[in-house]
Amino acid sequence: MHCGQFIDAPCSRRQMLRQCALGFGSLALAGLMAEQQAAGGVGSAGPLAGKPPHAARRAKSVIFL
Repeated sequence: MHCGQFIDAPCSRRQMLRQCALGFGSLALAGLMAEQQAAGGVGSAGPLAGKPPHAARRAKSVIFL
């Protein structure tokens, strides 16, 4: 039994991007806000905030997947 809420024909790439535009925008906003928080933006300073290391860290090896 069909409820009539689904589209029978597959949508085109352009239609899919139009329907998903808000999802992509919210992902971008979440990423920007996470970068701002990690960089010391709003709300990151406090008694439990991490402290910078004494010396700069160097990568000794890299794993490529």
